[in-house]
Amino acid sequence: MTRHAASSILLAVTAALLTPSPVRTQPLVYTSASFVHREMVPERNHDGDRSAAHGGGTTIVVWEQNYREPDGDTDSTAEVLAARSTDGGRTWAPSVQLTDTLPGQRFRNSSPGVATDGAGHWVAAWFSNDDHGLTLPSLDDVVVVRSADDGVTWTVPAPLSTNAGGTAISLNLPAVALATDGAGTWLATWSSAHDLPGGNDDDVVVARSSDNGATWTPAAPIDAQAATDATQERRSQIVTDGGGTWLAVWHSISSVGTGAHVLAARSLDAGTTWSAPTTLSAPTLSYDPVVTMSPSGTTIVAWEARGNVGLGTDSDVIYVRSIDAGATWSPFAPFDPTAATDTAHHVRPNVVTNGTGTWIATWNTSLQARSTDDGVTWAPQPNNFHPTLSIGPATWLRVTTASSTSFGFLGLPRRLGPELGTHVSAVPGAMCGDGALGPGETCEDGNVADGDGCSARCRIEPCFACSGLPATCVEAPRTGCKQQVIAGRGKLEIRDMTPDTGDKLVWQWFFGDETTIDELGDPFTSHDYALCIYDGSAPPARLVLPAGEVCIPNPSLAGPGTYCWKQSGVPIRTVSYSDRFRTPDGVDRLNVNLGEAGRAKILLKAKGVDMPDGLLPLGLPARLQLQSAAGTCWETVFSTAVQNDATTFKALSD
Repeated sequence: MTRHAASSILLAVTAALLTPSPVRTQPLVYTSASFVHREMVPERNHDGDRSAAHGGGTTIVVWEQNYREPDGDTDSTAEVLAARSTDGGRTWAPSVQLTDTLPGQRFRNSSPGVATDGAGHWVAAWFSNDDHGLTLPSLDDVVVVRSADDGVTWTVPAPLSTNAGGTAISLNLPAVALATDGAGTWLATWSSAHDLPGGNDDDVVVARSSDNGATWTPAAPIDAQAATDATQERRSQIVTDGGGTWLAVWHSISSVGTGAHVLAARSLDAGTTWSAPTTLSAPTLSYDPVVTMSPSGTTIVAWEARGNVGLGTDSDVIYVRSIDAGATWSPFAPFDPTAATDTAHHVRPNVVTNGTGTWIATWNTSLQARSTDDGVTWAPQPNNFHPTLSIGPATWLRVTTASSTSFGFLGLPRRLGPELGTHVSAVPGAMCGDGALGPGETCEDGNVADGDGCSARCRIEPCFACSGLPATCVEAPRTGCKQQVIAGRGKLEIRDMTPDTGDKLVWQWFFGDETTIDELGDPFTSHDYALCIYDGSAPPARLVLPAGEVCIPNPSLAGPGTYCWKQSGVPIRTVSYSDRFRTPDGVDRLNVNLGEAGRAKILLKAKGVDMPDGLLPLGLPARLQLQSAAGTCWETVFSTAVQNDATTFKALSD
């Protein structure tokens, strides 16, 4: 069957080396992306839901991939795809299709969930209108696949159980939630309108497997009142501490006008029986709960509350905490201390933990809340990186849906271009300020302050050199810079005139060491550049080229205007910077020509009143370095000069 993919899914990974500490702001730092899955297409449509899990060193992401048929039929086919990584999301095996749609068939498979026991067993489940032999009218069927070889191969989709019908509603979470105790027992839960002992409303049901997902019990309601209640129970989630306690959470919408509530029920016998539901929320409109449980039994449930909780009439993200796997709960509270006075609508919560005391709560805005004392206290802070789950003490994973034209908000390089289609990308990084050097960091001094040589993003600041852990930074040349392979071919000319409008600098680095696109970092969004002049002066003169700088604002455009940083060539051969306003330090042009040894070259020009004052005469030898915050640098040394006085410097490099 020939099809055109019509959606895009973007996966991002960020790593953070964590140690228990008082609550404080620690920016998540991430580098440029590498593609996990990319499918180029001429058009795109709605993106589907997605899920991710990690265990035993393996990470697997599953997602709903929509297709538009060649005949233009808008009733698209949707498949479930999976991608697998064994190195924390830095590299990925080719994606595989988990569904078994045949040529000519059009089935919709939606909202997949995935889980693992960390010992090589994986289970994925989703809603499908391909009945796979079941006859449940007007319902999607719940189908399941499993892997016993750590996600390398998967079984053919099959009905999860004989009465596994679901209610197909739009979710931002998996329609079928899965959990395992790591000892062969698995529970699956979803919302069903099938005529179980529960009337015609939606009820939360659960099915159990005792053989790692090979067979399942019939689905049964969690709430013993399902046969007589008149509520719509949806968005069920399930977790376990691995020690015999299971916790299910969902929201219940009353059909008699008494609101919507978040409920929880516990099982101590692997889902055979359940406690009566406990109401976690206030008497208000409470929706879309998420639940996360650490191995110690600490549990956080968060949801969206709309008014009537003393926090105004807007929507706020509320949470409760349990330290005994859901037996008792703290009073509910907002993550954001300004919730009572703000007017923004906070929705779509998510909560993740690394299992060693650090928790991150996120919602739809650029805020997030972090706790480093196992959820006792929380500190809101700005951060656009919202992790989906933790894949170990040092790594956080984000799975998100976005078009390729929206890459900038994740720090993905603009050089990737405006292609349409399916993109799955990995972005390694670290949590700055935790005292440990992680991926994406070039220094770590234990704080999140700028100006001390190691920036608030844990990157070496312009014209500093840092060493040690915690880092000690001094204004000195870096070591290991790229050199010219042919001596005497670098040039430097500086003019320091009166008035300053006549000031000028031209630096040429020609016939240089091999320079590749990956070595440039990401000047399009996050890695500043600087030309540093070391001639014995303190501090060294520097000319900064800010990352992501907007150079030509256009009031007639809705967008931000024209960016200074650009790229050209297919494949990319040149990365350039051009700023007609020459801010902040006078640079108006930089060209970096990529190439093998002897073919790489760099040209930088600056002029005007914003250039540093008092540059001349230079102390010799003078060492010039173009430095990237990503860590790469390019160097020329000038031991002699043709002219070196108070107004002019001219020289060829050593």
